[in-house]
Amino acid sequence: MKIDHVALIKAQEKIVCEAQEEIRNLIANWAKESPVQPGDIVKVNGYSYRGKEMRIKEVTVKRRWGDRYEFYAKGPIIKADGTESLNSGEWTHPIDLDELK
Repeated sequence: MKIDHVALIKAQEKIVCEAQEEIRNLIANWAKESPVQPGDIVKVNGYSYRGKEMRIKEVTVKRRWGDRYEFYAKGPIIKADGTESLNSGEWTHPIDLDELK
């Protein structure tokens, strides 16, 4: 029996592309469920600038260890005068997968 390696590789690429698209859609839908949205002002709970206020520019979902995921947002730190600085902060919140199903 002769195997058509080119067809096999193309079939594998198609499966991978479809899976990646499904994952991107799932993450985009999860991000819509985030407790914060772009434009919100929150306290930084990431490593740098912890406790400072930041304005959220984007929200996404990150995978952590194993099957643990979290909402991840980043944006510029708010200065004392209310303007945005060039430094950015991070905000994270764990996701309960049972709530999103």
